[in-house]
Amino acid sequence: MESLALMKRMMDCLMESSLVMGRPLGPVTFISTSDSESESMQKTCIKQRGSSRGRLVRANLKFLPSFLLLQKNVKVSALNEAVPGSVKSVFKAWEQRLNISEGHLESNEGDPELLVFIPFTSDVKIKSISVVGGADGTSPSKMRAFINREGIDFSDAQNMQSIQEWDLVENLQGVLEYQTKYSRFQGVGNLTLHFPENFGGDATQIHYIGLKGEATQLKRDVVATIVYELMPNPSDHKTKAEGGGGLSHVE
Repeated sequence: MESLALMKRMMDCLMESSLVMGRPLGPVTFISTSDSESESMQKTCIKQRGSSRGRLVRANLKFLPSFLLLQKNVKVSALNEAVPGSVKSVFKAWEQRLNISEGHLESNEGDPELLVFIPFTSDVKIKSISVVGGADGTSPSKMRAFINREGIDFSDAQNMQSIQEWDLVENLQGVLEYQTKYSRFQGVGNLTLHFPENFGGDATQIHYIGLKGEATQLKRDVVATIVYELMPNPSDHKTKAEGGGGLSHVE
């Protein structure tokens, strides 16, 4: 009963916000959370910025297993990172998403644009993406995705049609995930994420990137060391990898 009452209060809050903003509320899904999060949820009204290009999902990302980084020599890379190699620090277990002791990804001062390249050891199907940014306007405000395109630079990213893009919110606690257009994110051998702007900060900061989806059995002949936590798939008893935490039931 308490969870139903909490959901109703939050939905009322969202409806009020959508009326104030003068546009209809986009699809938002609430998923069961632990008791420790209930109080903070009651104080939080989460709104969707943008259009139907991306749907914002409110979720407890600890609910299901996540993609896990199990090896140190991760072959991810980034353009315009202030500290070379710092992009590796944003790929970590969900429980460590707010832990900044091992560093974070930051763009060069005065240039908020970032481009992150993520190769996979096997083809994957990506269901959603979670991004935790920095405070004081340094969180990215937009995200664009490209799949199976290697060697993309900023000029390419600015001129190419992305497979999907999202208007982001400042997700400082890491409780949001952005759903992909799932049919387009099949057979993904590599993923490039373009963050063209932020909320007004001199630089863009990213503390965590989480990917949720399924790993296929097709191995790629590339040097990539992002490894997934494999879980049973009830439908076919094969393996399933979940990234960034729990998946909502929104399709």
